[in-house]
Amino acid sequence: MKLHDRLKQIRLERGLTLEDVAKSVGVSKATVLRWESGEIANMRRDKIGRLAAVLQVSPSLVMGLTDTSAESPATSSKSSFNNTFVLCAREENIIKNFRMLNESGKDAADDYITMLAETPKYTDTPLDKVQTSIIYFDTPVSAGTGQYLDNDSYIMLDLMEKPPKGAEFVVRVCGDSMEPTYKDGDKLYIEPMQQIEKGDIGIFSINGDVFVKECGDGVLISHNPKYKPIPLDESDNLHCFGKVIGTCKKYR
Repeated sequence: MKLHDRLKQIRLERGLTLEDVAKSVGVSKATVLRWESGEIANMRRDKIGRLAAVLQVSPSLVMGLTDTSAESPATSSKSSFNNTFVLCAREENIIKNFRMLNESGKDAADDYITMLAETPKYTDTPLDKVQTSIIYFDTPVSAGTGQYLDNDSYIMLDLMEKPPKGAEFVVRVCGDSMEPTYKDGDKLYIEPMQQIEKGDIGIFSINGDVFVKECGDGVLISHNPKYKPIPLDESDNLHCFGKVIGTCKKYR
């Protein structure tokens, strides 16, 4: 079964209307219909996690990265993972392998996993539940000399915390020019917008290089005093990707 047909089947088995899905994801009914007909093959990244949440499936299924036949709504509706966990690729592979076992093999796997879960050296305590998933651009943005942001280089990041309202993706800081506010390696929640207010911190592209900086009056400002402000010229190719609205702390 093709992916778009599977999405429609899952929606119907969940008892959801086109309007239900459209309202939850933040699109029109016509857009949902175009997803289900296959007319739109490449879904916008900010809609993947939302659609996965309302259909109660993994984001990788919505993106077509996993076998759609391996995730049955009828089965998952009885699962303790339903509405609680978003499975990562490693967990989905474990489930796929488990389903290949006969009953004796499944019993043995159950016993072994239970033993591991009851052994402190093999467990994390406490185990935080995944709240949702969000798009994460694994190409860092610069808090220094500039770094190109590849819009096609992203993964889905599992969050064990509720993201701030408006956050649609996460980026990683590279460099120390925004210290002490943001440090090298910090992951930042971004609300997409093409223009931010003076004093706000945002993600900017200047002539192809991407920075995290504070918006100033004709300049982009670093918080580390050893870095000078970056002056903006009318000839610059300037683009604002969005506003920083928080730091992502609990993820996997």
